[in-house]
Amino acid sequence: MPKEVSYKVFRENFINAARENLLDIFSISHGGVGPDEEPLYIDVVHGEISPELPTLIHLSGCHGVEGYLGSAIQTEILKNLKNIKGVNLCLIHALNPYGMAWFRRGNGANVDLNRNYFKEGEPRPENPGFKDFAPLFQWWYTENRFLSWYRFFKSVLKKGPDETSRVMATGQYDFPSASFYGGKTVAKEITATISYLKALLKNQKHIVLVDVHTGLGKKRSENFLTDGEFSPEEWCFWTSTLPHQPIDVARDSKFYKPSGALSRAFRHGFEGKKFYYICEEFGTCSPMAMFRVLIKDQRDFHKGQKDPDRIKAMLKGFYPSEERWRRENLHRGVKLVQRTTEMLRSPKII
Repeated sequence: MPKEVSYKVFRENFINAARENLLDIFSISHGGVGPDEEPLYIDVVHGEISPELPTLIHLSGCHGVEGYLGSAIQTEILKNLKNIKGVNLCLIHALNPYGMAWFRRGNGANVDLNRNYFKEGEPRPENPGFKDFAPLFQWWYTENRFLSWYRFFKSVLKKGPDETSRVMATGQYDFPSASFYGGKTVAKEITATISYLKALLKNQKHIVLVDVHTGLGKKRSENFLTDGEFSPEEWCFWTSTLPHQPIDVARDSKFYKPSGALSRAFRHGFEGKKFYYICEEFGTCSPMAMFRVLIKDQRDFHKGQKDPDRIKAMLKGFYPSEERWRRENLHRGVKLVQRTTEMLRSPKII
């Protein structure tokens, strides 16, 4: 893994590994630039697509700054591509390149891509409880910060930790300057990527998506989440792939039920096909610690995009510098891809 943590360096390593394997690279221009004026891209890498084989999609960077571990996993997969057999492999690098380049979770419009997808005409849900927390996230808010924190902890005590986490993480659509903002329209990052994949995989019958995230969970933990829209066959596939790992179902979760989840965009885009989804989340800290990091990010980013203290806090929260954390989770991420590939080759499972 590279010592310098930047979108530019991680992308170069990923692209170089893809070129060494003579893979197709389709780069979707974001239109923005990073801290060094580098152009930003969503890169889709794949080999020849066979309609006779299932397709495994591996996605990094839905939440920008969380994409560094996912990028490292993808580059490692490409370095050991000979171990991936019997499937079409498709790697989506940095779905949110702006967030990855600027060390943020949201995109350039502060939209959370995992709270953003709704079908045309489908209303955004209301989340009235979020108004108690919104002031802390808004950089322009003039209320005394100590008073804001007092209101925050008063609300936490009133709601309890589980309800607080649920309210914060569900998604909200009323405060564009706060975290977890899902936006009013589907983001271009999602529409452009889905459009390309639908054309690329139009003849595919079976598609599996592994979506890599970091942040929520005990440090060095590996957690798995599915969205609750799965079929019995899909549940059987994942429980067979991960026989010794608990799988959290968002539908039944006490505190994590994101609305407008990214998985919905893929399920809708691949409607009529056999589609399986899993979120692989690598833990770094508790929900309360995570909220403090996000509050600092929202308040400080607009004061100075390159503020080193803000960047340090975001990396600590989403891509910790400890060598053990990075090494262990790199291995885990690659292992999941290998295990999923093995299960896709098993006719008894699929």
